[in-house]
Amino acid sequence: LAMCGAMGVCYRRIGDVDSSLFYYEKGLQKAIESENTEYEIYLCNCISVLFNEQKRYKEAIEYSDRAEQKALDTNDTIERLSAHANKGAILLRQGLWQESVDMLVPLWDQVREVNYNVLTLKYLSPLLSSYLCLDKPDSVALYMPYANEACQGLAPTSNGVLGILEIKVDMLRRQKKYAEQKALLDSMSNLSNINLAMPRGKLLALQAECLSNMGHY
Repeated sequence: LAMCGAMGVCYRRIGDVDSSLFYYEKGLQKAIESENTEYEIYLCNCISVLFNEQKRYKEAIEYSDRAEQKALDTNDTIERLSAHANKGAILLRQGLWQESVDMLVPLWDQVREVNYNVLTLKYLSPLLSSYLCLDKPDSVALYMPYANEACQGLAPTSNGVLGILEIKVDMLRRQKKYAEQKALLDSMSNLSNINLAMPRGKLLALQAECLSNMGHY
């Protein structure tokens, strides 16, 4: 089960979605057969993330709902909140920013009570991004200290930290602080040989746009 999950993640990261889904579904079937609810929830969440990236939103929501309900049934708070964060990300990706905020904010106190850095960053990522898209800098400023605190407890190359850095890049772009944006993008590029949360092409495009905005054509 662990191998299927890991293989699925690796294939998703390199863009081979067919192989990723194959291993996720293989693992999910084995989890159901062996009545391993923990891995069933985990793999449902993984499939939800994969479908969201493919813009298969209806299926993504279905797997998130399935994971959240299973987690509720087994009192697994972390996986329940993880599934809830996935649903916020699905709404965000569809441009339903206010709906994402309205769904995520009510359970934020539970996230704070759990006090698990990985979960905190996963939950804040769609919430902060939605507030940015809604042009609500005050709301971003309210939650960003929690993100900064959680980042200090994780490696700088972890996915959660890199996800928050991506949000900060977008925030600096909107504030037209291009020099700071360039410095942050350059630091992310330097980490790309270890881990890269966003696709390489997107990073290069953001760097090019930033240079253009600075007049470095």
